[in-house]
Amino acid sequence: MTRTLPLLLTACLVLTLMTTRAQVNGGQSAFAFLELPLSPRITALGGQLVSVRDEDANNAPGNPALLHPDGHQRLSFQHQFHLGGIGNGYFGYAHHVSDWKTTLHAGFQYVNYGDIPLTDAYNHQLGTFRAAEHAVVVGASRTWQERLSYGVNLRYVQSSLESYRATAIGADAGVYYENPESRLGIGMVVRHMGLQTSRYQDGGARESLPLNVLIGVSKRLAYLPFRLSVTAHSLHRWDVRYDDPSLRSTNLFTGQDPDEKSAFSRHVDNVFRHLIFSGEFLFGKREAFRIRLAYDHRMRREMLVPNYQGLAGFSGGLGFRVYKFRLDYGFAVHHLAGATHHLGIGVPLKEFTGGI
Repeated sequence: MTRTLPLLLTACLVLTLMTTRAQVNGGQSAFAFLELPLSPRITALGGQLVSVRDEDANNAPGNPALLHPDGHQRLSFQHQFHLGGIGNGYFGYAHHVSDWKTTLHAGFQYVNYGDIPLTDAYNHQLGTFRAAEHAVVVGASRTWQERLSYGVNLRYVQSSLESYRATAIGADAGVYYENPESRLGIGMVVRHMGLQTSRYQDGGARESLPLNVLIGVSKRLAYLPFRLSVTAHSLHRWDVRYDDPSLRSTNLFTGQDPDEKSAFSRHVDNVFRHLIFSGEFLFGKREAFRIRLAYDHRMRREMLVPNYQGLAGFSGGLGFRVYKFRLDYGFAVHHLAGATHHLGIGVPLKEFTGGI
């Protein structure tokens, strides 16, 4: 096991370089549900968290290097409620093997799109059909020289959209560095490297997984129970701005857009679309009560309705300990139409079994 993980990590990084070259700026990918937040904590912190390593094993699918031995025998169940009867969830388990000096985890992620009207080319309703996607993930993490940890995830993905089916195999590779003296954590992960093993249609185009390269920095303040995190995502693509022609206003005489920003402003806007700012208040001796909040600039710019105020791009939530259970709630505002709500419960089995 000591030699296997570094080899897997190296193989995943090589695969990343190959996959990144195949990405087309502005392109789309299949299996986009893999980027949905898996826990209320992650939802409340902007949908991405790659630089906090603690007992929360739900961070491991996002960055396997965040698996911590303190998460030993931790079982968790999460479900997120979307608009239109759509829901996604995750349940997972972590286990530390002291003989291997390795922490393992396994989980199941799913999304159910509910009943969808089935119509013909003339919009005659013929009934309904269902669509769902799910993924099974396993991963492992080790610590090297106390401050550095590394890990890998392997994932099997399946998608069912009416009578169409597709499968894929993916991998994640992550590293994490922690400086206890300065209360600083830095994480980096390359997610969803892999390939589609079966296609929705025979002879159809092979579609890619939603590759994502992320780097995060978290800082715990010295005199305040607060942790600040900044996460940079989609680093394999520089320009993530969406140019919507319907939002342009053209001058009748010059043919130019009077609201068009300068090149510098566009670059600044694009930089901030890569960033998520989040914070977590940690109250109590065992951090039993937590308050979370975040801001995602890209979400706000893409989902805010012009000429209307709204909270698109903002998210928040709570976490608290009841007896031996960890309960979490998170919400994220995506649009004026409403927000998503995320509930979760964590069960430390070791406190019931004596850590066997």
